[in-house]
Amino acid sequence: MDLDRWTAIVGDEVAGHTRTVSLHDQVLHVVANSLTGAVQLRALHPTLLEKIITEVGEDVVNAIEVSGPEAGAADTGSDSDADAPSLLALVEYLQPAMDEVDASASSGKPPWLPTGFTDLDEHCGCLGPGSLTVIGGFPGAGSSTLALGFARNASIRHGFGAAYLTLDSHPSDVVLRLLSAEAKVELNSLRSGQMIDDDWTRFARRMSEIADAPLVLGRPKDRDITALAEHISELASTGTLLVVIDPLHMAVARRDLPYENREREVSEIVRRLKSLALDLDIAIVVTSHLTNNPGPRQAVPRPPTLADLRDSGVIAHVADTVILLDRPDMYEHDSDRGGEVDLTVAKSRYGPAFTTTVAHQLHLARLVDMVKT
Repeated sequence: MDLDRWTAIVGDEVAGHTRTVSLHDQVLHVVANSLTGAVQLRALHPTLLEKIITEVGEDVVNAIEVSGPEAGAADTGSDSDADAPSLLALVEYLQPAMDEVDASASSGKPPWLPTGFTDLDEHCGCLGPGSLTVIGGFPGAGSSTLALGFARNASIRHGFGAAYLTLDSHPSDVVLRLLSAEAKVELNSLRSGQMIDDDWTRFARRMSEIADAPLVLGRPKDRDITALAEHISELASTGTLLVVIDPLHMAVARRDLPYENREREVSEIVRRLKSLALDLDIAIVVTSHLTNNPGPRQAVPRPPTLADLRDSGVIAHVADTVILLDRPDMYEHDSDRGGEVDLTVAKSRYGPAFTTTVAHQLHLARLVDMVKT
């Protein structure tokens, strides 16, 4: 195709704010002279492509790639990110944002990591770059199981680098829970070694995929936030996109001089984690304890709320997403909702609050989507 024919094919109005750059491998590269022009050109993409194919044939052009104008970066005298200005005009951010939208539309994939739960992915998209997600639940509700599920889904199912840092258990215990969930072998059978032939068969089918997953497990020796930050930074430098810390309340703000006020300490830890997620462009997930555990004295406990997050009200303010777990059959063993867990997105920067119900298979150390009927 003769690039000079661009005006004749698309008309003066479109050509007036665009220019063709190259034609390579049947992809026509076009640059818009303004951000508005780039948006309009992307909207007209199907119509323009049909016109071009009619004129020159699909064997010449079968796709159009649209770019916006180059953003005028400020001259700081250095190419390093450290020397880049922290405040930029809106126009400096518009094109990168449009490129993200265009990339998501072209690939059909959202810019966040999948959680493995349909409603969370469709209505929340909580595991985006720079995000902090808090999972809260009473003991035994399944918050650690959900957090490990996020890491399993990102790494084993989708091949993204993930890390699971446990602060209150041995890594081998986490491995057993992971193997139970992935191979569908009961956790008690794994821990006791009483596995039947079918269990070993399921293990053999899943083992290679599990072993090849880019998932890091560990129990950091130092639990202060400075050491954890260094550890997470090192993980991010090797391509890790998701870091899970379980639980938040085992972390400390500093090693040598303990805080007298635990609420302030937790507030500092949460703020540091949020800043870390933004600086490293990764998603961080932490599990949190809840207060006011009703225990067996209350027959039907109320569902948890943001006010139940333990030790610090700052958690709800700083986190991008807060997911609270409520398992009806925890206290009523004969509940007609046996096997169900409500995941309440009590706070989300990415959409409205909502509740979705999933199934718990705690004998297999996992939560799964409910079967649609």
